[in-house]
This record gives sequence, structure tokens and C-alpha cells, in this order.
Amino acid sequence: MAGPFFDAESQIVAAAGFATISVNARGAGGAGTPFADAANPDRLGIPMRDAARAIDTAIEEFPYLRADRLGLLGLSAGALVGAWTLGHSPRFRAAVFDRGTFDLLAQALLSDSGWLVGRTLDADPIDAAPLLWSQSPLRLAPRISVPVLLLHGAADRRCPPSQSEAFLAALRSERKELVLYPREGHALPSLGEPNHRIDRLVRIGAWFREWLA
Repeated sequence: MAGPFFDAESQIVAAAGFATISVNARGAGGAGTPFADAANPDRLGIPMRDAARAIDTAIEEFPYLRADRLGLLGLSAGALVGAWTLGHSPRFRAAVFDRGTFDLLAQALLSDSGWLVGRTLDADPIDAAPLLWSQSPLRLAPRISVPVLLLHGAADRRCPPSQSEAFLAALRSERKELVLYPREGHALPSLGEPNHRIDRLVRIGAWFREWLA
């Protein structure tokens, strides 16, 4: 949920010379249960459409924004929605996904919070495997041809690094890269080793400079 706090990722992208748009899409946490539940039952499609409307509105309101030079940055759950969006929309020229989930069945079975998947579905994840696969960005990865940077902590138990490894393997992009940070968990951006935290931010800015400039 975007809000009135310091967002290092947006700051590093802005410092690289790009305008940033942070979208409070329906389904995000931080604004109460009704807002979080507003994305049901289409928990990927509704946030994707909310983000698209926000981008369209910003481009219309600020003429200096370039519709042909759009990048996509998704962190954690934002990477799930971002990868889903990238698999459905050709409007983005490059993307960075940080500590993402791309295979919902694997998330249910391997994550330390995987039980949430079953609770959300009110079903056993194995029994719901076809539904989970239909809503997994991994299924769409072969459609993606733009440059994609994946960042992940090697010791992440919330979103296991195998999520990014599988997504990397499935991508058809000619330019794709995965950076694994040793010893780091899901709290890498705030509690990671200082050199890893700096490297992560530098890579985000450099990726967009390379592919959007």
C-alpha cells in the first residue's frame, strides 16, 4: 500500500530521472478490510485494471510523461500483480520484480505463509491446483519479451527464491537477470546487510536507465 512514508525504491527511480506512479489498487492492505476485499474474486485482474487507469490518468494530466517509455516495478505482492500485468499488457518496456510470487501452488506448499492461500480459497491447495495455476504469472512468462530483472533473498521463506528461479527459466526475454542475495530473507529492503540493500537499489535504478532511457 502506497502512503505518506519514505519509499526508497521510488526515490531511486526518480533519482535516475524518471517520474514514478504508486498505485493504491483495490485489494492492497493498509486501508481496512472492505478495501482489501474489494478485489475479490478477481484478485489480480482488478488491481491490474486499477493500475492501468492510474497510468492513463497520469499520462493525460501530465503531458511530459512518455507513454512509450513505461517501466514496471513490483515488490513482494506487487511483483505478483506486476508480473500478471506484464503478461497481459504490451505497454511496458522493462520490469523489475523484487521478492515476488509467480506460482501460487508452489507458494501454498513452500512459503511460511502458504496456509493463507488455502484459507483464501477455502479449499485444499492441491485440490485447487488448476485454479491456482490459472491465476499464476508463471503461466504467462513465455509471453513476456521485455527485459526483466529479478531480485530475491536466498533465505527468503515468505516468497522462496525458487519462485524467481522458475520465472527466470520460463521467460522468453532475450535480456533477463536474477540476483540472489545470500543470507537474506523477505525483509531484505529494511533489515538486510547494508551492502545488499545498497546493491539492490543501485540495480533497480540502473536497470531502468539502461532500458527506458
